[in-house]
Amino acid sequence: MTIENEVFTPIHLKIANDIMRGDNINEKYESFCKLTTQYWVWKNVTVDYYGFCSYNNYFSFSQLDLKNQISNTTFKYLDKSSKEKIGVDNIEKINDIINQYDIILPIVEKRSNSISIYDQYNEIPYIKIKDIDLIIKILEEQYPEYVNGAKNYLNGNIGLPCDSFIMESKLFHEYSSWLFSILFEFENRSDMRNYCIEGIKTPLHMSKILLDIFCHHIIANDKNIKIGRLPVAFFEDTSKYEPVPKAYDENAITVAFSSNELYAPFCATAIQSIIDYANNNRNYEIIVLSKDITSNTAKLIEGLSNNQENINIRVINISYAVDSYDLKTKSEETYANLSYISVETYFRLLLPDLLCDHKKVVYLDCDLILREDIAKLFDHNIDNYFLAGVAEVPKAGIINGSRSSVWYMNSEDVRKYYFEQLNMKEENHFKYVNAGVLVLNLEKIRKQYSSDELMKIAQEHNYFLLDQDLINSVFDGGILNIDCRWNTPIMGNRNTWAAYAPKKMYEDYERAQEQPWIIHYCGVAKPWDNPNIWRASEFWSVLKTTPFYEVVLHRMMRRTAYAVERKSKRKEGKEEISLSPSFTTQLMNRFLPSNSKRKRSIKKIADGVFPLHTKRRVIITKILKI
Repeated sequence: MTIENEVFTPIHLKIANDIMRGDNINEKYESFCKLTTQYWVWKNVTVDYYGFCSYNNYFSFSQLDLKNQISNTTFKYLDKSSKEKIGVDNIEKINDIINQYDIILPIVEKRSNSISIYDQYNEIPYIKIKDIDLIIKILEEQYPEYVNGAKNYLNGNIGLPCDSFIMESKLFHEYSSWLFSILFEFENRSDMRNYCIEGIKTPLHMSKILLDIFCHHIIANDKNIKIGRLPVAFFEDTSKYEPVPKAYDENAITVAFSSNELYAPFCATAIQSIIDYANNNRNYEIIVLSKDITSNTAKLIEGLSNNQENINIRVINISYAVDSYDLKTKSEETYANLSYISVETYFRLLLPDLLCDHKKVVYLDCDLILREDIAKLFDHNIDNYFLAGVAEVPKAGIINGSRSSVWYMNSEDVRKYYFEQLNMKEENHFKYVNAGVLVLNLEKIRKQYSSDELMKIAQEHNYFLLDQDLINSVFDGGILNIDCRWNTPIMGNRNTWAAYAPKKMYEDYERAQEQPWIIHYCGVAKPWDNPNIWRASEFWSVLKTTPFYEVVLHRMMRRTAYAVERKSKRKEGKEEISLSPSFTTQLMNRFLPSNSKRKRSIKKIADGVFPLHTKRRVIITKILKI
């Protein structure tokens, strides 16, 4: 992203050097870099004021009193929010500020408390101190009136934080004439043939020193010059982020994943299973949203398409879209630390805005594999719904009377939570869906909510199951339940809960267990950790066909070696063993058996002393889990 308006004109240097005509020094681009643009503007453009800044730093025009020297600042991203904060789109205000001064410079900064600027440059590996000495020698010969100021500057420790400036026309022409006469002479007298890549840019680096020297001189010698100071906004990431365009114009199925670097091998396995069942007559657009997937990993994932014309895979970094939100990955009220759930779970909430040209998308978690063509799922008619998903049959069992405890709260509290906290209508309690497989009607969602509104709801509410609870609560009444086979869970004791679900739901659930179209390893136990869990072999058979097979094997071997080492230390008495959560649980189950009258009585007393959703409840839960 960049800034472009009546004041700011972005220039892509490599492209500009190919098209700039008239008097130019384009052939010097390798060593002069952006100075080639400054030279061309000096020789070929006539305006009242000239200003230059870099792609990652801009003056902040939001400060009304320029003499009030506030600090320079840093932003993570150059986006709409940061642009508003620095006032770069307020043309009237920018013009008013500029017209008050002959020159506007960044607020100066103390570079170091101990060493001089000269010594600081001497510590930069690609800067040769002899080149700075040569600059001083040229000044002595051509502009001796600048020498004392130059030496004072280099022996001090205060300077400009960057080489941005705005100058009125006459001063700019004076500065440019002075600057380039020195740099051309420097180029003639220096030998940079064996300099490194960054060292070749020495004329550019010297120009930063010369800007400071020039400004020191005019400030000291021209009392009538009007000088303004503005803070500079530095941007860590100026990548241009745009909504994700369509890969295909027609006959397309769009599928989205959220993943991080750790889960990338499992995401790739899910993608490979989509490709394995793909129909040659349909186009498959697969989008992976991430914050930290490396470029090498992204290439491996995108390479799964194997250049098939009907398979398009893109890994997209969306850090800019999520970093401004404070997102939870555990429920504070129950102290349920869902360690296998990461912040990436919220990325699905960004799809309506990220895919603004798309009407519909299938969202999939990474911990699953397909055994059917995803096009059949995508083709569900959801015109009258916000989304489609598979009902959580185990959750329906808990709501319908199962007394088995859930890992994060008592079953009675679960029912109370879903009845009262999620605000779902009673007739929809059994329609609560698992968010790992969703068909989203993006067009309908956009009419009701923006992605920002959904993210803020997630940020402000303390949902037990995070964005899954949010989706069911916000879109209650607008969710279509689809065949259980499209999201068959592989998870521990879920059947204990599911057996209490309404009869028809449970029968469909059991059928799906035998003939799943999507196998979803949504529990704590994962096939890449334990290849002996149910249906793990199907995951491994797909994984073997991806470039990540050896990566997952390596991880498993490391974990196994660590476990063996710990077991050996325990036997030798070298490792101190503390009470584990499982020990505490076993102790309580022994004296307070599940579903016993004694446990129910204690529960009623505890609810009175430690009411649900109170800090006391959080503290006692935390203590019991030590």
